[in-house]
Amino acid sequence: MSYSPRHDTGKSASAAADVKKKRIIIYSVIGVLIAVFVVALVFTVVSGIGGSGSSSTVGTRHDVTINPNGGTSGGELEGLWKLDDITSYEFDGTGRGILHTAKDFPFAYSAENGVLSIDYDNDDGNDNTFGYSVEGIMLTLTRGEKTYQLFKETK
Repeated sequence: MSYSPRHDTGKSASAAADVKKKRIIIYSVIGVLIAVFVVALVFTVVSGIGGSGSSSTVGTRHDVTINPNGGTSGGELEGLWKLDDITSYEFDGTGRGILHTAKDFPFAYSAENGVLSIDYDNDDGNDNTFGYSVEGIMLTLTRGEKTYQLFKETK
């Protein structure tokens, strides 16, 4: 008995071309999915850098570093502090607050060693770093040559 390879003469050239096109489409889709996965992975890794103990806000506007839980001495800021009839700052004592004006602006904050850093949750507010001191019911904030005096609201 002799062996002779079988040749499939039932397939046409167009059927083979269709199979080749399907393979190219499948490989292209797989390639795109892999590229999307790699981009998502890189984005996740890059956005997670700098998360060891402090949340450094990175971007075009955020430029302050916020330590977790309001820093070591942020508890003295807890409460509502009025600047004027329209503007007040509310601190929860654990690193979150709200600037109350005509609109509320939530923020994260850190208060350590006489330095108050405020990082607003969205781009509507300007992130700031102030020098601060608390004397009784008065909170004094300084930034550059400007000084602001706020008074604590009592219940």
